[in-house]
Amino acid sequence: MHAYSALPAKPVLYRDIPQSSIYTNIYKPVSQLGIALLCLVKLLQAYNGFNLIVGDFQQNKLAYFSNRSGRPPHELSPGLYGISNGVLESKWPKVEAGKARLQCLLDQTIDVQQLDAETVFQTVMGDTAKVDQNEHLPQTGMPVETEQVMSSIFIEPCELKGAAYGTRSQTLLLVHRDGVAQLHEHSRPAQRPEDNTCPPWVKVSQNFSWV
Repeated sequence: MHAYSALPAKPVLYRDIPQSSIYTNIYKPVSQLGIALLCLVKLLQAYNGFNLIVGDFQQNKLAYFSNRSGRPPHELSPGLYGISNGVLESKWPKVEAGKARLQCLLDQTIDVQQLDAETVFQTVMGDTAKVDQNEHLPQTGMPVETEQVMSSIFIEPCELKGAAYGTRSQTLLLVHRDGVAQLHEHSRPAQRPEDNTCPPWVKVSQNFSWV
């Protein structure tokens, strides 16, 4: 994140705000996660647009906030969500396609705890299908030709405004019910426009526990 204005010298701390005084707009106390995000809201408005998802895996809770959504921080109910460079659940074609592919993969998996990371990378995150009809492209202020190039989940190496462009990293975090997590990352250096071959992927995996 890049700040575009000066930040306060002393950040707002979670412990400094009385929990009993924080309520949602429907007058119900928010959760610990919601309180933590509310403490950060004023500070985070000083940054360029971003999405923030925080989780407490011991309580099986996730919360979301974006300083461009116009909504306060809120918990996410159990379900399947999608996000790209817009806010959570923006109806972009690549977001909807990714959710559909992941749901299909989950439906075909007998035990979700045994979900194979490489299958997710290939089936969901490796999708190179682009949007055919311009009216379905997101309106981000970019030229239609650029939106077309960026309309796939996996953006193949290309030249954009004279510079190399394309998907260079993919991260997958799997958290099991017992608190054991697997973090998988694929990354590679940028491909120069004059190169005919893509650099190989560097694959890193780590296991750790939230408990």
